[in-house]
Amino acid sequence: MNSVVEDLFTVTEKLHSLLLQPLPKEDDQRDGYIDEVEKLLSERQALIPALGRVTLTAEDKEKGRELVALNQEIEQRLADKQKQIKTDINNFKLKQKQNRKYDNPYDGPTLEGAFFDKRSI
Repeated sequence: MNSVVEDLFTVTEKLHSLLLQPLPKEDDQRDGYIDEVEKLLSERQALIPALGRVTLTAEDKEKGRELVALNQEIEQRLADKQKQIKTDINNFKLKQKQNRKYDNPYDGPTLEGAFFDKRSI
């Protein structure tokens, strides 16, 4: 087998196994998790153009089919992780807004509406 196909398959398997793990709750661990995913994605991105320059054997083509199946699952899991991170960001923004409102309840528009003095119009 070609080393490019083997390397790509190895990196793809590492990425797949990493994405099978749940997203960590703590910020430091989450940042490390995201950095590792980005690193593996960039490694894959660097290896993919090299596939066009090599001659593929039957074994390489079989590995390619496995890579395509893994890639579909990776894409789904990446979309799920992205959705989870967006939800966490939206929840954080909502908490920030609620905390600001709690700290200064008289800031911003009131719910009662406005009072108009008929005599001064």
